[in-house]
Amino acid sequence: MMQGKQLKELQAQLMNSEKKQSARIQSLTQKYEALDQGTLQVLKRDADNLLPLLSRAVLCLGNANRNIDRLRTRLDRLEERTGNMERQFNSFVFRSARQSAVESLAAEQRYLTNLQRSYVTAGSLSPMESSDNTGRCVDVFLWRIDGVQSWLADAATKKDQCHYCPAVYTTDRYCVSGQLSSYEQASARGFLGVYIAVWKGQYDEQIRWPMNKMISLCLIDQNDPAKRAGGMFASEEKPGFQKPQNRVNSGWGFSKFLALNDLSNPEIVQNDSLHITIKLEDPSPGSGASERHY
Repeated sequence: MMQGKQLKELQAQLMNSEKKQSARIQSLTQKYEALDQGTLQVLKRDADNLLPLLSRAVLCLGNANRNIDRLRTRLDRLEERTGNMERQFNSFVFRSARQSAVESLAAEQRYLTNLQRSYVTAGSLSPMESSDNTGRCVDVFLWRIDGVQSWLADAATKKDQCHYCPAVYTTDRYCVSGQLSSYEQASARGFLGVYIAVWKGQYDEQIRWPMNKMISLCLIDQNDPAKRAGGMFASEEKPGFQKPQNRVNSGWGFSKFLALNDLSNPEIVQNDSLHITIKLEDPSPGSGASERHY
């Protein structure tokens, strides 16, 4: 009887324990379900907040990609334009260099043409007449003085008389000619004076006065034409380069251009001929060049 009673008590305790355990499991299940439901709500809320941010991020990324594409297109266009500009610049440089070379060649050809067509002989040397070549327009001319000994003999009997070569017009229409005279010092040492003279011309009312040029008078070594001796001066402030009031102005140049004794030198005089170049150039800006010999 006691054993049956104890068995029943143990069974009752086991049932109570199972009920408590079941109640406890049910309570825990409810708590976990409530916790899962809250977690889901939090996740849903966070997802709802994150979705607009993610959408904006995706949109910004798309815009960035489009901006990159536009920048790449602009860069391609810029490279194309740069290539075109480089080609245009190279073409311009080539054209400029070619044009400069053509102009230099043309200037050199004009110089040579002027030099070649400007031979002036002393056959028409005259104390006053100077009109034979006024149809020419040159800035550089070679004065070939023939009959030097005859001229010296004539100059010895007619002291202080000036002789002129035929006049020419410069390219800017000044009428000029070379001028010769003999000069004798007190020591009886004689010199040949070489000058440039400005004549009254048909364009005097249209051109600018005083004449502003750098003028070179050079003696040529006939054995070596590259060797020259002479001098250079600026004309602007010299009295001989004002507008002529009479037929010809007083010449301006070098009274001691060459010792008369040197006229026996075969390097200077050959075949009784003396060669002198007369060159007129525009002065360089700010040169301030004064008279000098070389």
